Amino acid sequence: MRKALFGLMVTAVALAATGRATAQADAKAVIEKAITAHGGKELLDKYPASKSKFKGEMSVMGLDITFEGSALTGPGQFKLDMVADIAGQKLTIVQLVDGQKVKTKQSLGGMEIPNMADDAQLDELRFSVIGQEIAQLTPLLAKPAKFSIKAGPDEEAEGKKVTVVVVTVKLDEKGEKTKDVKLCFDKDTSLLVKTSRKGLTPGDPEGKEALQESYLSEYKKIDGLQVSMKTVNFVDGKKFMTMTSSEHVNLEKLDKKDINLDD
Repeated sequence: MRKALFGLMVTAVALAATGRATAQADAKAVIEKAITAHGGKELLDKYPASKSKFKGEMSVMGLDITFEGSALTGPGQFKLDMVADIAGQKLTIVQLVDGQKVKTKQSLGGMEIPNMADDAQLDELRFSVIGQEIAQLTPLLAKPAKFSIKAGPDEEAEGKKVTVVVVTVKLDEKGEKTKDVKLCFDKDTSLLVKTSRKGLTPGDPEGKEALQESYLSEYKKIDGLQVSMKTVNFVDGKKFMTMTSSEHVNLEKLDKKDINLDD
């Protein structure tokens, strides 16, 4: 009886291992196909950085806000300059991330707003540069110590069938702290059309987490790369922000003076 039970356990473990290997193999094939669709490994690795201009609108704590600004992105780096209108008053926001270093500045009506960001909010900003790596796609296969991938069940996104890959990000060296990001690829084009993950609820003073979903569309070919020019974000199923890029430039690297935490 014990031998039979042991045999069943070994079989179950073997099947589970085979299932994981198959999921990883399927996920790898999906990512490889997506890399090709977005312009290919060579170009994606050549242009890991970018600068862009954008405009849009968002809803925070019952307020409808219009905004415009610019963004710089690069490996481990991010800078956002944004100007918004709140009830006729000018809100300016600057966010900089360089690896683990983060700096934020904001003012309303010309008056500087004290920085009240806590550790969780700073971690959320740090994760933005990891999100950039994930969107680049090639690091998902090149950095197995940081990213693990597995296939998820197919879904629908805005009425289209999508192939799902779940990315588990290892946030520390031991891999004890992780975060999952779900990527959805159009079955016909293999372009990334949706991402989702748990994150801090914007404007929530209690720092609660909620499901954050981003829908990517209006792809445009720039320097041989397919670039999404429009993003619509939902938080807990409610539309939070729509952002459209008016300009996008692919870069091989960022200039150090553009990401200066001492300014």
